[in-house]
Amino acid sequence: MYTVAILLACELVVRKSSIAVGYRLMAFFLLVMIWGTLRADDVQNIDPSSLQLSQVGLRFVLGRTKTSGPGRRVGTLPGFVSRTTGISGLDWLGEGMRILKSEDFGWSRDFLCPRFSADWDACSRDYLDAEGLALQIRRFLSELRTPFRYEGRWGLNRELLIPGRMVHYWTGHSARHTLPSLAAALEIGKEKRDFLGRWAYSQHGSQDYVLTSRQVVHAVQNHVCKSLILGGYIEEEVLSDLEVYAKTCGLGAESLVGHHVLRWNGTQRTWALGGTFPAFQVAGQNRAEVTGDLDAETKEPFKVVENNKIEGDFPYFITISRSGFRRLHLSGACAVKQERCAETVGLHSISEGCADAICKLCRPKVDATDSSSSGSETVEGPQLGGAVRLRLGIFDCMRCSQFLLGVSGLVFFRGFMAAVPPAPPDYLPGAVTKNEAEEFIDRNLSADLVHIFNECSVSIGLQYSLGQHFTSVKKFSTYADTRAEVRQALRDDLAMEPVDQQAQAAVAAVVSAWESCREYSTKQSELKAEARVMGVVRPITQTEKQAMRSAYEQAYGSLEESVEPSDDYVSSKTEEVESGEIVASSLTEVTSKRNAKTMGIQTTVDTTGHVRLIKQKSKGEMPQNTEQLRTTLRIEGNMWCFLASKYKNKVFFRDMSPEIWLDYANYILGDKCYLMQVPTPSKGGKGKSDLSALRPPWIVILNYEYEMRREAVKRASRESRPLRETLTEVMRDFQMKEQYFTAPIALSSGQRDAWQKRPNLWGQEDFNKWQRNDWKGPKKGKDRKGKKGDKGDKGNKGGGKGDAKSGKGTTGRTPDGRLICYAYSNEGCDGNCGMVHCCQVRGCYGPHPTWKHWQDHFAKNDASKQKTDN
Repeated sequence: MYTVAILLACELVVRKSSIAVGYRLMAFFLLVMIWGTLRADDVQNIDPSSLQLSQVGLRFVLGRTKTSGPGRRVGTLPGFVSRTTGISGLDWLGEGMRILKSEDFGWSRDFLCPRFSADWDACSRDYLDAEGLALQIRRFLSELRTPFRYEGRWGLNRELLIPGRMVHYWTGHSARHTLPSLAAALEIGKEKRDFLGRWAYSQHGSQDYVLTSRQVVHAVQNHVCKSLILGGYIEEEVLSDLEVYAKTCGLGAESLVGHHVLRWNGTQRTWALGGTFPAFQVAGQNRAEVTGDLDAETKEPFKVVENNKIEGDFPYFITISRSGFRRLHLSGACAVKQERCAETVGLHSISEGCADAICKLCRPKVDATDSSSSGSETVEGPQLGGAVRLRLGIFDCMRCSQFLLGVSGLVFFRGFMAAVPPAPPDYLPGAVTKNEAEEFIDRNLSADLVHIFNECSVSIGLQYSLGQHFTSVKKFSTYADTRAEVRQALRDDLAMEPVDQQAQAAVAAVVSAWESCREYSTKQSELKAEARVMGVVRPITQTEKQAMRSAYEQAYGSLEESVEPSDDYVSSKTEEVESGEIVASSLTEVTSKRNAKTMGIQTTVDTTGHVRLIKQKSKGEMPQNTEQLRTTLRIEGNMWCFLASKYKNKVFFRDMSPEIWLDYANYILGDKCYLMQVPTPSKGGKGKSDLSALRPPWIVILNYEYEMRREAVKRASRESRPLRETLTEVMRDFQMKEQYFTAPIALSSGQRDAWQKRPNLWGQEDFNKWQRNDWKGPKKGKDRKGKKGDKGDKGNKGGGKGDAKSGKGTTGRTPDGRLICYAYSNEGCDGNCGMVHCCQVRGCYGPHPTWKHWQDHFAKNDASKQKTDN
């Protein structure tokens, strides 16, 4: 049921002229549904021309309900709304009728609520079905503003009354339940409440019902309004249910502040809106009729009349589509229900030309002696015996059981030869486009369920409709217990009647998907139980992995094996998510599908003494350079995106995408960490040219990255927050950067200066000395190979230019002649130079800067020297 704040806000919207006129009219329709106790399909069976507003109130006629309409014992039913119904003191009935009768919305139609545009300024003249109306009401509620009271008058502020996913709490039947629930809470008897939903018609005659109903309905409406304004109604139970639902949506209790409009009256010790009753005064002599009579004489409480008794009044009925096509059915024996059809006509007997086609579900008992002819010949049957089978070439007319066709000639089928086979139905609700449905499916349904739906060819519309309440495989597997129950549930919930092959195929697709979900869920539960008993990680199934990959590629494009997470890694993280203990993995555990190693088998003895065979946990290698680290982080990000497609309802994975991990990698390997530049002391730190690369140790970069990722996962898991938010937070956490990045570099700077100032043990010369002579050739005089190092001395071929050509240890080109980037080994390069990023030391050419080559070289020498001394 709706809250009092929603009723109050709708009345304020109707009277607020600055709001879009379509939005105001939608608020009027919702109020009529609430106070008139109407379903969404009831509203669409109201002829707008039947609405009449007088000093007594609003009166309208329902052309069809579940128990009334053409071909039923009950033809039409009236509805009433008292003129004084309301809690804001505004004339919402008069203003709403004025808008409805205006030129924009007063055009002739056989349904009440049209489909409004996105901005609520215009409407479409196409028919809007009940499900489309329910979605339109949900869109209306998502934009509804919060009511507030200032100096004794009500108004609307800019805050949303129903934020986020809270709007899914209400359905198309919520309006019908609101007034009866309020009346029951105020202890109004059931014999009076039966008049609200027109359930008491069967206990009264037609005229008796109309007179009694208006008195009782007006009295109940006014009594409820009086209790809301002056006190007597406690809304705590409804608000408690809302608070529970808000927690499931990830919202706090503060999101429900706008619904607390009832204030405690200490004098009368009750909850009330405050003000005078009636809030809207009616002048004239009709005040008694407006107020109603709650003590009107009524009969015993309503008893349900069986539908089959109502349908049995006519042996046959004809369904008329909106295009005018007429199809004949047998009452009580056909799966097509009259109350679910747009228009039906009951028949006592069959005459020639009464229908365009006959329902194929109403199959006759064919006389064994009856023979059918081919071609276009006519088959005549007796008027009071046997069944008749009609043939038009290859077209076999549908047959009805217990049906005596009293025709002497061929039934004329209008437009048969010119008809074009219709396109397969998509079963989309009227107010939902295909793109909107696909967006909803991608956002709410798990990847496993979508994969099974697509594999079984379930249409987008059915996926959207079923996904409103079934978002996972395990949940959908409990939709029913048998195939027959699934088909019956589709009839009851989605009005899916297998009247032709297309409808049968759609039903079969859903049944097939249900069976697959049931088998899949059973096997998955068995694997989980077995894995937990054995104490091993449950291996991910092929269906799960395919569903995750399909969802990823559909959202972000194709995925290469080098950056696709391995099955073992996804399995281990899936186990962490399902156990609720999500932790950050070491970079050695982040493996791709291409580089994943086959896990070995080892034997273990469990606590019971049994020997079990389990797989060893595979590990990769720690990244050795920037490109390997960037690739590893891409694999890590893709793994979280895989899991996000499976666990869409978890807050941890909300808005997860590869972009956040790209930003994370750029932060680690960009100018804020790895490529950070510091002022050069010798030049005073003026200008860009005075900056040099910091060259942080690689182990510091790896340790800082792991600590950031570990902290982000811990915050997201313990505080129930999206990992995307916490990952951004840790990148801006200066305390963490100081502890794991700045401080280790500063404390190790003395050791780094020491090895930079040591003599070159490899050549016993200064490193900078021979590096400066790379292109100038050797100096004159003695060198380390002899005294004949002069350029003109030809006696020693090992000196002179020979050493210059050898470069004395470094070079500017690779062995195949490509240029080596100098910036990569100095201040750092952005990667757009087009040159090779590698070591300049001859014979090495490794994927690391030159300074790291010498750093590792001297570190090895120090280690070996220390070992020799010991």
